[in-house]
Amino acid sequence: MRDRGLAVVLISLGFGVSDLMLPSAWASCLDVAGQHADAVAGVPDTAGQGGGFLCTVVFGYPVGWSGDYDLPVYAIAAIVALSANLFTRIDASRPLIENAS
Repeated sequence: MRDRGLAVVLISLGFGVSDLMLPSAWASCLDVAGQHADAVAGVPDTAGQGGGFLCTVVFGYPVGWSGDYDLPVYAIAAIVALSANLFTRIDASRPLIENAS
């Protein structure tokens, strides 16, 4: 993409849309863990921080090897698609801990 302004707009929209999943993620933690929701919510938060750190460190290596920025972007897109697929498999009607409510 050669237009930096368009890139900024698209990246901003992407981040904005990604925040639309937050209410569902928090509600799922509340539904499956009841009074232990804070501990359960910490797991995806920790995984997200770890993934964000790892991604920033690892992202440059494929670009350095291939000279192409598309390769790591496709890998990130595949990880996001896998995560979305896994999120759809959460059964919030089944408690993670019995008598958690």
